[in-house]
Amino acid sequence: MNAGPLDQRVRFEQKSITRDPAMGNQRIGWVPIDTTPEVWARCTDVREPARGGDEQAVQNQRIVQARTTVLVRWRADISLDMRVVWLDRDRTLSIVSQAEVGRRDGLELSCEEFKP
Repeated sequence: MNAGPLDQRVRFEQKSITRDPAMGNQRIGWVPIDTTPEVWARCTDVREPARGGDEQAVQNQRIVQARTTVLVRWRADISLDMRVVWLDRDRTLSIVSQAEVGRRDGLELSCEEFKP
């Protein structure tokens, strides 16, 4: 894969669930998945002219949903229960789907961002 279009920095994180020793409550956090947390990617916001962006009302709160495509070099350690932190834009994206590009040349991730 040509590195030219990979001009944004991202970090992949996985959910970490721990228990509070004093109260026994679960704490949910996010941790980077490897020791080199930043990787190069091409991040593209998806524009859908017919829809113009989605808005949903959840319990009387407006939620704006943005879609982004993230392209990285091939990685076998990415799963749908992880998230992408787009470091250059300070945005956090949930991974919705993934597709192999070429013969393990790259990985294309369809992501969503929810903003209150």
